[in-house]
Amino acid sequence: MRHLPLYIFLGIMAVTGGMMVRGAEYVSFAYQNNISSKLQANLLSLVVSSKEKEKDLRPVHLLFTGDIMLGRAVGQIMDIRKDFKYPFLQTASVLRSADLTFGNLEGPITYSQNDVGSIYSFAFNPSVIEGLKYSGFDVLSLANNHIFDRGYEGMEDTMYFLNQSNINYVGVGKNEISANKASIFMVRGIKFAFLAYTPFYSNSHVAWREKGGLSRLDGNYIKDIVSKLKNEDEVDIVIVSMHFGDEYKKEAGNYQRELAKVLSEAQVDLIVGHHPHVVQEIEKINETWVAYSLGNFVFDQTFEEDVRNGLVLSVLATKDGIQSVEGVPIYINDDYQPEFVK
Repeated sequence: MRHLPLYIFLGIMAVTGGMMVRGAEYVSFAYQNNISSKLQANLLSLVVSSKEKEKDLRPVHLLFTGDIMLGRAVGQIMDIRKDFKYPFLQTASVLRSADLTFGNLEGPITYSQNDVGSIYSFAFNPSVIEGLKYSGFDVLSLANNHIFDRGYEGMEDTMYFLNQSNINYVGVGKNEISANKASIFMVRGIKFAFLAYTPFYSNSHVAWREKGGLSRLDGNYIKDIVSKLKNEDEVDIVIVSMHFGDEYKKEAGNYQRELAKVLSEAQVDLIVGHHPHVVQEIEKINETWVAYSLGNFVFDQTFEEDVRNGLVLSVLATKDGIQSVEGVPIYINDDYQPEFVK
């Protein structure tokens, strides 16, 4: 019996050890359960967040500017200031705030000196890309009466520099297919397609098969493109940029109205006009919104107030279509910078 105390001690230790092991197992189980619960909660929150994103029903905000001319005196002032963002300093923050921002680039981006245009001939230093990127432009129309001011070389250079900068363009291409191809964007579940056209060149400048050039301005041809975009590509909203009309006329002419009607019948949702250098009216034809001319945006024309007053078109869109269209006034200051009118 002299070993009885030892047996009792060992027995107590065994019982205590067993309790400690079970306690450790319990603590480990509880900890793992806690981690598992936290992980599940995090995963659940991710799912909820994803669902909330799917249910994001905020309208998509689009901004459209008038003519952007970055040569002549505008180019000179950028050189003097040593700042290729300079023309956009007063407006860039607003332009960047939109979901999609569009403008008409009134001339080629090129180093070429091969001037084949008129006395009103434009060409822009490739460094202007810096200002366009800074301002948040997503897509630009190149279908205008200045894109060939440095010939086909200038058009091809412009496409190259924009491609390098990930800025989309419409209205020209290296062949018939690319020249007439829409630029498509998906924003919060809404699919937008941009197209661009101008009547200011002969058919010799229109892209044909493997020949580069302009998009084809033909009502039936455009109708087929829009139909395919909406029915096959499931595009919700089709936007057409039209470089048309008479310079310095404050009201849209018959040709503009007739063409707008044709595009409306083709089920285009929004027509945005450029070229007159002054603001023209905004109206609705059936289900199609039409802004006939937004006037100038960046330009060195200062000979009268009408060419210094332009509009930025602010558009809200949902899956159900365009919900609102508003012209926001801008004024071009003495440094050729557009400023929003307060």
